[in-house]
Amino acid sequence: MDPRLERTRRSAHSAALSLLSEGGIAHLTPQNLSRVSGLGRTTLYRHWPTTVHLVLDLLQTFRMPDFEMVEGDLPTRLRHNIAAQHAALLDPEYRVIFQTIQSVALDDEVRAALVEINRERIESVARVLAPEYDLHGQNTAVAEIFALINGPLQQITAFLGESSPRLMPAIVESVLAYLRENHASGAA
Repeated sequence: MDPRLERTRRSAHSAALSLLSEGGIAHLTPQNLSRVSGLGRTTLYRHWPTTVHLVLDLLQTFRMPDFEMVEGDLPTRLRHNIAAQHAALLDPEYRVIFQTIQSVALDDEVRAALVEINRERIESVARVLAPEYDLHGQNTAVAEIFALINGPLQQITAFLGESSPRLMPAIVESVLAYLRENHASGAA
């Protein structure tokens, strides 16, 4: 990547994160971005025609971790991956981006971009579940599992900014209950 483009991107990202932390999406205006980043508004518009485009660019840069296949049974694999998701959300930059994305997610363009940005992540969840449940190609089912995992994690980090020892086992059990009730196990 061109070093000038990379500097522009870093400056805009840094300013956007600062503004989002201060006042959410309403603070993320071209005027505020220009003032905080030191970049001209023309430069900002050239790279990000709208603030939503900048937020989506941030989301691509600060992607949540994919799920990893680790040794152990399904509850063990879920605990490991839920802990990784939670650790990312505890990072203030990740947290502000994912809270912001929730405020613009009803926009069709944003929703389509979210699907594309999270395609590999969705496949990674299916791989982690695959020994017991085959959800490959069942993106709605995987999105429902994401909701069961990330919804509570986002709420707890937004309200407490930390972990709750009681929450992790409850999330694992809710995912397992969902799978038992809605999908036939492939395990013998």
